[in-house]
Amino acid sequence: MNGTFLLIKKNWIYLITSIKSALVSSILFCLFMPMWSIGFGVVMPALIGYILTYSIMAYEERSKVELMTAAMPVSRKEMCTSRYIESLIYLIGGCVIAQIGLWFNFITQQHMMMEEILKMVPIMLAATFLIGAIYNSIILPVIFYFGTIKARYYLIFSYILIFVGANTISNMRLVDESIVVYINKLDGIMPILMMLIGVIIYYISYRISLNIWTKKDFK
Repeated sequence: MNGTFLLIKKNWIYLITSIKSALVSSILFCLFMPMWSIGFGVVMPALIGYILTYSIMAYEERSKVELMTAAMPVSRKEMCTSRYIESLIYLIGGCVIAQIGLWFNFITQQHMMMEEILKMVPIMLAATFLIGAIYNSIILPVIFYFGTIKARYYLIFSYILIFVGANTISNMRLVDESIVVYINKLDGIMPILMMLIGVIIYYISYRISLNIWTKKDFK
């Protein structure tokens, strides 16, 4: 596992030095988009978890850094595991940041009291995590299989689906209000179940990507 965390450290250095614009823009999107719509607040962390991981992988693929990494004394499993841990960290960070924007939305647009908002925090965190876990669980194996360049066409299509869905919710005020009402009725066990489902799906995706990555031929 030591090699895994060294790879994560290496990629973090890339992120805050060579491609820090992706980090800054991701944080800003995740903070301000939820202020506009609950729909975007729920889906933005999914994109953040993927975008930051993809940006690093695309940077390495263009610079042929992955070839050097493959020649280092680290296993394919460590390389794959590091990507999934990174994506999970970014997803969780995005979920937390999005909650700030959602709080502002609930106070200014939904006119909710702080006590009502606090009741919604667990289920909103769980919902954003579940959606993000499902999205990244689908996208990451695609990137591992096709590479960042070839996979970009599939990713563009996924962007369209995400933003169309979020925009539909943002343009339908009644949907936003119904979401708030429904969330308030959910039982306390629901957030735990949603998080557990997200983790299971994410692990299955990891096993698929690991199988792909161990057989990948670097050129």
